[in-house]
Amino acid sequence: MQLQGLRTNSFRQTLRFIDQRPSSILRRTIASAGTQKTPKPFNEPNLHYAKSSPERQKLEDTLSQLRSQLPVSIRTAFSSNSQHLSQILPQDHQTVLANYTTATQNDVSTAIESALQAKQEWADMPFVDRAGIFLRAAELVSGKYRFELMAATMLGQGKNAWQAEIDAAAELADFFRFNVGFAQEIYDRQPQLTAQGHAGRTDWRPLEGFVYAVSPFNFTAIGGNLVSGPALLGNVVIWKPAPASVYASHLVHQILLEAGLPPNVVQMVNGDAR
Repeated sequence: MQLQGLRTNSFRQTLRFIDQRPSSILRRTIASAGTQKTPKPFNEPNLHYAKSSPERQKLEDTLSQLRSQLPVSIRTAFSSNSQHLSQILPQDHQTVLANYTTATQNDVSTAIESALQAKQEWADMPFVDRAGIFLRAAELVSGKYRFELMAATMLGQGKNAWQAEIDAAAELADFFRFNVGFAQEIYDRQPQLTAQGHAGRTDWRPLEGFVYAVSPFNFTAIGGNLVSGPALLGNVVIWKPAPASVYASHLVHQILLEAGLPPNVVQMVNGDAR
């Protein structure tokens, strides 16, 4: 089944079809599908949030809803600590956006061990299947969670609507899609040997151990990029977002899990970077 050139709706339908097939049929399909190619990446079209526009109304509604829920509570999978820290609104230091638990040294060790246990199965997954997860995530970012991500970025990092549109919606979706395209180019780089009776092959292996990603506060998309690039190539990642971007980063992590990323491939830990 060729995904190249399919429209977004058709691609979503194809992903749902793949997910619903029995594992035996899926294995036969992979074995008989030949050389599969990922869809060509494209830049996410920007919305402009003009007055009275539908997207502006949706964003305002989402901002109001998020404000009514403050402070939100964040608890990561590996966090036995009872200590809580807070992410404060940069434009209103009296308002807490999110409370979150911090990881102890033992929590970090447990996260690393769990990631390494998941590594081999993740690395053995066919590239097109790993890529499909991040392409699903791009669809979730640009559609279902667009305004929620923007609201989290506007309140948490003090951005206006246009800045959040470029960062949390368009650029994050672009990172997911273009990383898949760049990874496809890397895997396609194979030696062209012409000597009679000889053939060569390059195997692109994940790094040894795990990747430690410390993302900055100012761009929601950078966190998604720092973890998706290595993970896409079969690595496992420990992700420590900046304290001032904890909530938006938490949403990105939840989107990746909803898109099908196995739980232990990207571990989020909060607290002291060291």
